Amino acid sequence: MREETVKTNYGNMKLLISDNFKDKKTIILLHGWGMNKETFLKICNRLKGFNYIICDFLGFGSSDDPNKPLTINDYVETVKMIIDKYPTKKYLYLLGHSFGGRVAIAYASKYEVRKVFLVNAKAFKNRKIKHKVKILKYKLVKNFLRIFNKQKYENYIKDKGSSDYKGLTSVMKKTFVNIVNYDLKKCLKKIKCDVVVIGSIKDNVVSYDETLKIQKILKSSKLYPFYNSGHFSYIDEENKLVNIINREVKGDR
Repeated sequence: MREETVKTNYGNMKLLISDNFKDKKTIILLHGWGMNKETFLKICNRLKGFNYIICDFLGFGSSDDPNKPLTINDYVETVKMIIDKYPTKKYLYLLGHSFGGRVAIAYASKYEVRKVFLVNAKAFKNRKIKHKVKILKYKLVKNFLRIFNKQKYENYIKDKGSSDYKGLTSVMKKTFVNIVNYDLKKCLKKIKCDVVVIGSIKDNVVSYDETLKIQKILKSSKLYPFYNSGHFSYIDEENKLVNIINREVKGDR
């Protein structure tokens, strides 16, 4: 494999790409929030008959921080830039884990793909009343402290932010808010290609109920439940995922 750089409108992206990029099926693997391209290396080494491309999304790994807060659609366009730079005459597949699954959903709703693999992907805003009350309380306290006590305001922000939010640069904090507040239900309805949906019964980040809802909305999909893993099923049950991918693309020439 070799490392490549793709220049985008928002910064430079680093990729790992298979050697001898040939006229055969290509799979692009999209990592989750806080992860990087190296997380998929073991899987790529076991896929049969593929070109593969693994990217570091902007703001992660060795890619640049974006020059502005990004949206899901901005990330989609960076993936399109990669595909345009490394075109394939054979079938194109996307695999997205968690946040990468969000990007894969949005991409497939807009551009042509042979098949999408959604691995522990989240697609919906959290609409539970308890969650909304928690957010409202957070905003009220935050706005009060911002006006009357700047030091307590800064400490409150640091203490109450999610684990994914804490420690981010300013531009990535705004990007994170854009991502989690974007509901992909309409995108799911627009997807025409086949989708393989993978969800973990024990996932405490994306509930299995949400996985079932995603699968139900899709026009053409197949569900694979994982029973012995949490949110990182592609690591905990690597063999099972590799076998599913190889089996699902076996008939494609």
